[in-house]
Amino acid sequence: MTLLCTSSRYAVFGNHDYGYGQTGVEAQIERHYTDLDDGLWAMTATNYSKVFSVPGGVEVLVIFIDTTTLAPSENRCCNSEG
Repeated sequence: MTLLCTSSRYAVFGNHDYGYGQTGVEAQIERHYTDLDDGLWAMTATNYSKVFSVPGGVEVLVIFIDTTTLAPSENRCCNSEG
């Protein structure tokens, strides 16, 4: 569990992240698990969830979804052709 007012930024992928294909996507995720990680950005997978605690003993579940892959796209980097 993490405090909601933490200094980390939680990211999700967008259509521009697919410009380097699946290799580019995997590289961004892998950075989270390496010594290069400075703790500022957190992105553990293309889709993930995290529980945050807020004052008053309340917990909030936040679901991070890469919606780029959910809808057909005219963008070549995101559709079935490449």
